[in-house]
Amino acid sequence: MPYNGQLSQNVNYVFRIADAGNGTAVTFLSINKLERVAGVQPEKVTAGSSQDFAQTFSSKIDRVMLYLNLATAAGQVTITVLDGNGNTVQAPVTYTGDQTVVWDTSLL
Repeated sequence: MPYNGQLSQNVNYVFRIADAGNGTAVTFLSINKLERVAGVQPEKVTAGSSQDFAQTFSSKIDRVMLYLNLATAAGQVTITVLDGNGNTVQAPVTYTGDQTVVWDTSLL
């Protein structure tokens, strides 16, 4: 389970997810301070396309998990994290096959 570092709470982020294969099912999972699921947001990225998903994590969220379910085991997906102005916060990272990607959150 790749750990991608720290994101700030109460900040607007855009997760740019680019599929290089046959499509990707994406699920954002927010975990609160009591280690309980606080939110689930399922999404889909069509084959060979890129899609932006805006997210803001409140001060009650301690961890964000991103489940990536690719249509094919050898498929690839690239994730870039941007701020609300479109500036890169985390450089693009490419994953092969199904993955669970994790970020912790904290106040600025």
